[in-house]
Amino acid sequence: MMKSRVVPCLLAAAAACAAALLLWALAIRFPGPLTRALSPVQVSPWEMGKAAFFPLLAASPLLWRLEKGGSRGGLCLMALTGAVLALALTYAPVPPAAVAAMAIGGAAALYGLALRRVSGDGLPWYVLTVALAVAYILLTILPPGGGIFLARDDVAALAAIPF
Repeated sequence: MMKSRVVPCLLAAAAACAAALLLWALAIRFPGPLTRALSPVQVSPWEMGKAAFFPLLAASPLLWRLEKGGSRGGLCLMALTGAVLALALTYAPVPPAAVAAMAIGGAAALYGLALRRVSGDGLPWYVLTVALAVAYILLTILPPGGGIFLARDDVAALAAIPF
């Protein structure tokens, strides 16, 4: 019984990591508006959230198929959780690819443990997922100049305060 819960989540996490790698490779090879909208442009919390959100969103149908159903709201919540985990892990002293992999793995594990049991109307989770996708696209085109949009190396709050 445990095997049937673990294997789909592991396969979905592996597929999401492969999708993240593919998106990053496409962004490097073919820099353009579409690849910039779907993959990280710099190492900022906002951009690293994209590194986990869109690959988890792409792996959601695979997880749905492997589980032969499940929670659609939970799958949307998994993608949102991945974005939040990547946002939180951006300032960890690890490479950006490791941040994305840890966020994807954490979101897939959380789905396997708890989020797959999310029941009820999935509409609020759909709306939040679509809203975040639209926000990622729009705020990649016209990025604000501060807060979570700053690159990890440009954050002045991490520097010493001279007084």
